[in-house]
Amino acid sequence: MRNIKIPCFFCSIIVFTIISCRLIKDEDALVFEINERWEFSKAGEDDWLPAEVPGNLYADLIQNNILGDAYFGMSENDLQDINNKDWVYRTVFNIDEKFLCKDAVELEFKGLDAYAKVYLNDSLLLVTDSVFIGYILDVKKFLVEGENRLSIYFHSTNYSTGNFIEDSVSAYSLYYKDSEQPILAPCGVRRPVILRAIDKAGIEDVFVETLSVADQKAVLKGFVEVRVLQEGKYHLSLIADEESELFRATFNLSPGLHLLPVSFDILQPKLWWTNGLGDAYLYNFKFELINAGEKLSYREIDYGVRTLKLVQAKGEKGSRFYFEVNGQPVFIKGASVVALSDLYPADYESACKDLINNAVDANMNMLCVSREGFFDEDYFYELCDSSGILVWQDFYSKQPEYNMKRLRNHASLALWRNHTSCKIKELANMDSTEYKVRKVWSGKESFADYSENVPCLAMGYGFNSFPDMHSIKEFRSSGKWEFDLMLKSNLCNIAVDSAFKDMMFFYMKEYYKMPEKFDDLVYISQLSQANAYKTVIETHRRSMPYCMGSLYWQLNDSRLSISPSTIDYCGRRKAAHYAVKRANEKIILSSVVTGNRIRVFAVNDSFKSFNADLKGTLMGLNGTVLLSDKGPVTVGANTSTEIFEDTFGAFITPEMDISSLVLVLELMKKDSLIANEIVYMAEPKDLPLAKAKIKTSMEATDNGYKLTLTSNVLAKDVFVDTPYGDILFSDNYFDLLPNRPKTIELISSKKLDVEKDIIVKTLNDLI
Repeated sequence: MRNIKIPCFFCSIIVFTIISCRLIKDEDALVFEINERWEFSKAGEDDWLPAEVPGNLYADLIQNNILGDAYFGMSENDLQDINNKDWVYRTVFNIDEKFLCKDAVELEFKGLDAYAKVYLNDSLLLVTDSVFIGYILDVKKFLVEGENRLSIYFHSTNYSTGNFIEDSVSAYSLYYKDSEQPILAPCGVRRPVILRAIDKAGIEDVFVETLSVADQKAVLKGFVEVRVLQEGKYHLSLIADEESELFRATFNLSPGLHLLPVSFDILQPKLWWTNGLGDAYLYNFKFELINAGEKLSYREIDYGVRTLKLVQAKGEKGSRFYFEVNGQPVFIKGASVVALSDLYPADYESACKDLINNAVDANMNMLCVSREGFFDEDYFYELCDSSGILVWQDFYSKQPEYNMKRLRNHASLALWRNHTSCKIKELANMDSTEYKVRKVWSGKESFADYSENVPCLAMGYGFNSFPDMHSIKEFRSSGKWEFDLMLKSNLCNIAVDSAFKDMMFFYMKEYYKMPEKFDDLVYISQLSQANAYKTVIETHRRSMPYCMGSLYWQLNDSRLSISPSTIDYCGRRKAAHYAVKRANEKIILSSVVTGNRIRVFAVNDSFKSFNADLKGTLMGLNGTVLLSDKGPVTVGANTSTEIFEDTFGAFITPEMDISSLVLVLELMKKDSLIANEIVYMAEPKDLPLAKAKIKTSMEATDNGYKLTLTSNVLAKDVFVDTPYGDILFSDNYFDLLPNRPKTIELISSKKLDVEKDIIVKTLNDLI
């Protein structure tokens, strides 16, 4: 038995018969996924029901109408009997004599969750205690011609059984300790079961490392791990993008495992860059193993040529902690992610794609797989590779070796952290990081306090809000939920202690007038969260190059709840998503007002400095322009530059009501708008907003519609909605200046009518 990942092996084509299996490769291979005719039952009972593999127990119970969705309503109360039981999965498959004539036959389990005993034809093959580790078994001697029986006995991982070991079972078992998640004890065949036959030799693993990059040449090296069954002369080659041979060598190999060294150069390389800084180009590398003219095995990887370095050093302001990509310091913009729902495995790829698309849309370049210490499916890391999203990967002490080998060729993998033994502040050798920004939430300090507590890299901070109103209505329409329960129940909170809900309402009252209607309360909670994230991210970006990263907790939700996520469980974007998107733009303007003084910063993530004009317009909320001026500025490369500082006394007289004024800042380059900002002189609850008359017009596009909005006065936090909950907006919850049209895109396949289907809400409506 070997707990390492083995790719597909290839051998000569033969006639064969396998039932209950799916052929993975039909080119010179006998590799099959055993994914049919599975069934499951409670241990000790004989009540067998159909099962989906890969999958899990809860998905199978839902599919068989035994369990409701534990993430909605009160269904999780029904889980305890299920969690306390042992369960059995079984299937049968047929093979013929020619399959058994191969040199070796292997059975691979990529993920069993979690305490399991595996039997093949009544022989015990394997005892497992971790979903995070895959297993490969030599099973030729256990197989018979014709029908073979495979069964897996899963022991309960519930605390009450005494089986629970935190760093062995899946992420979902950790949710016993975190009421943000449903109480799900892990159980099931989470990842594929593979049967393969091998002749002569096969590639087990490959590893490629980029040593250096330049405009003219990239230097790479690595190795190919080969399992040899028959002694002989073997040829190894590497083809890039199906056209360029980068490496070829011949080896005389004896039976056993061999690490074959590989080194090569790529001229005029196409580099892999993070989102926003360039293309995330991926080369297709195909390694082939040949013996006597016969292609025995190949392994393909999509590889991003890039260098990545974590820099830890002392600076003038304290410790430095930042990432360099291809030799360039990169400001990290992103969030932590929680495990996607386990209840509907068939929807995983779609949900995963939506998750990464939301990260890209929010101008992120890193996601942190943290806290639960789970390892996602290969598809997650593949999407991060192709999207230019780095991954900060947490893990627990017993997990790393198998998964490091599984994931190490991904360009997206930036950092591994042992969550059990290494805290962020220890990793960075600094006084604090995530703990500094948490003072605002836990200490009831003002948002302005963010600027007083700037770490060199911030992560783990969060701010709660309600989910989207469409998602809440899905609860109510199911008959399992009422709005008052959303306010009172601890099932919709991040902790059993109601203090977290109280904290959310505290900050809502600090900055906004509290409404009476529930849907307005949801709206205000989201504005409050958006305000918090905008403030903290801009604070961190203004503090470049000392602060070089800001990752909030969290991007997504694993249940519908009051939470710090910016995407709710149903995949709908909250107001904070759009605030984060704007705060993460490649170039932003961000101002700090202290008393009678204003300082304006231009933050530029690009590697080139530039000259521009800064235009400032002082106007009333009704659009009356009091003052307008502009002047030349120089914006530095890959840093934050203070481009303006002055007092308000030069243009605001004492008799003016400053709460009725706004300063519109615009960074212009040859009459093109590069970045802009609206600076308010008072908190939202103190703004004398007038009733806004918003005109809308709409035109159809290939993907939906373009919607143009115009207001007669300043309209704050304009929220555009429709009766439908599946419309994507390019921007939302934005401020609309008087008589300045703004156009946004609506992505939808539905036919929309601008008069009947477009709903507009503003903060002005609630004053």
